This record gives sequence, structure tokens and C-alpha cells, in this order.
Amino acid sequence: AFLSTSSGSVTPSISSVSVCFTDTGSTSPTTLAVDAAGGTFGGTTNLSATLTSNGTPVANEPVAFTLNGTSAGSAQTNSSGVATLSNVSLSGIGAGSYPTGVGASFAGDAGFDSSNGSAALTVSKAAQAITVTTHAPGSAVYNTGFSVAATGGGSGNSVTFSSSGGCSNTGATFTMTSGTTACSVKYDQAGDANYTAAAMVTETVNAQKAGQSINFTNPGAHTYGDANFAPGATASSGNAVAYGMEWNAALRAITLTPAETFGVADRVGSLSPGKIADVVVWSGDPFEFATRAERVFVNGVESRAPSREDMLEARYNKFRNMAQFFTES
Repeated sequence: AFLSTSSGSVTPSISSVSVCFTDTGSTSPTTLAVDAAGGTFGGTTNLSATLTSNGTPVANEPVAFTLNGTSAGSAQTNSSGVATLSNVSLSGIGAGSYPTGVGASFAGDAGFDSSNGSAALTVSKAAQAITVTTHAPGSAVYNTGFSVAATGGGSGNSVTFSSSGGCSNTGATFTMTSGTTACSVKYDQAGDANYTAAAMVTETVNAQKAGQSINFTNPGAHTYGDANFAPGATASSGNAVAYGMEWNAALRAITLTPAETFGVADRVGSLSPGKIADVVVWSGDPFEFATRAERVFVNGVESRAPSREDMLEARYNKFRNMAQFFTES
């Protein structure tokens, strides 16, 4: 205490002194250890912190949590000094790493000092998926087209389309470029800062050959003996047109038609019950140069032509018999 007076004849003295103070030594220091947290963009996370005093857990005390400085709620410490806040929304927090994104604080009370801490917050990109709303057909004919449609996920990016195999595309419109090679229709959606790229969706379209037609130009009038002229046939496929008979007509021309011409179609010319069984079994198409007759039946009886092996055996037997004759002689 400090006393003073302006009178030289008066000596100051203390008659009573009252002292008021707060004894800060009665509270205990605390430590708040905050756990790192993580989650997916737009999802939730769990927050946790441990309150101790001189290494001893402090129970039944409120701990307030924040995410990137925004209040996330509070939780009471348990007997182990752990406060847990579950299913905390990550809404509004973009994907990325935040070194001090999780904050926790204890305000203190009559027995314990206040404390606070922080830890890292990691927010991962969210997945997104493509939904096909108009599918590609299961099959399509050469040189025809079709369209597809699809919607994407949360990034809002447009779904893009591509092709491989027997087709081409402009955007969502596809054209078959082959009649034999299958077409692959591909759907993609790019990611962004908060969403990963969507998994590619692929649909297969089986290719079918297109029909074609043959057209003739009018050759005009011609008289017997005129110079040869081209019929002028063209095919819609662009392939060359071969002139000749249709296969079934060609076969009939060398079987039944001659029999009809000579009035014996009731007995020969075709395979029918009651007719003479003159039959040839071919190794393939009888009009192909390499095809050979494998079996021949005349009037129902097989006529077996000598094979190369038969001829070689006959030749061998001939010379063997000659050698035996000269030996005996």
C-alpha cells in the first residue's frame, strides 16, 4: 500500500486493509488432442478429440468442433476423455487437403483450464455415374444410323460419345460402316475439382449386311445379227455384276430340263420315288472345277471306278505274274 498527504504535520497511518484477489493456482492445465478426419465430397465425417489434464483423461466436459472455422457442433467427453461427433456434414467443403481443417476447443471451468487444438481434414472427390436413357440397338444394318442419349453425374459435365469397330459417329449419332464388324458405342463423362471421371459405359451393336439390288438400263431395240451389247446391269452395293444363270436354274438345265425335252422326265432327271436311281455324289459344288465325283450309282447299283491304288495294285500283280512265269520257265 502507498499512503501520501499534503500536510506536513500529519503522519499517515494504516488503520485497516482489505485485500481482494483470485487464487489462479486452484485450476489444472488441460491438453486437447484432435484426430485427423476425412470423407468424400458432399458426404459426412466423424470428429474426435481427447481431453487430458497432466496425462489423465478428463470426463464429462464439453468439446466444441469446427470444420474450416465453421461450427460443426459439440460432444461430451467420455470416461477416456474422448469426445466424438458423428456424421458431420461436409457440405460446402470442396475436395482437397486442409492441414488445420478440424478444430476443437474446451472452454475450461472451475477446475480445469481451457485448451484447444487442430488436425488435418482431407476431402476426397466423389464418384459419379452415367445413366443411358436411349440405348444403342442390339444390331444394325450396314450404312444405317441410330442415335443414343445419356445423362451424367454430379459434376454437371456433358456426356461425350465415341465409337470403334464397324461404325463412326458425330456426337450422339452413329452410322454403321461395316456389315460384318461389330460397333462399340462408348459413353464418357469428365470429372472436375470435386468429382472423379465417370466409368466408361460401352454398348455393342452387332453388324448386319445390307440387302442389294441389281438394276438394268434399257438397252433399246436390237435385231438378230446386231453387234454385241452390254446389258448395263449395276448393283446397289457397287460390286461388279456377274451375268449368268441362278444356281438352281443352272442345275436344272443339266438334269430335269433335258429329261423334259426328251419326254423321259417321268423316269430320270430328278430324285423322286419310282424314278431310275442314276445318282452322282459329289465332293462339293458340282459346278466348281476342283469338285470330284466320289460315288456313282447307275440304276441303283454303285459303279465303282478303279482308284489309283487299284491301278497300282493291278500293275504290280501284272509284273509279279510275268516274273513268276519267267522263273518257272
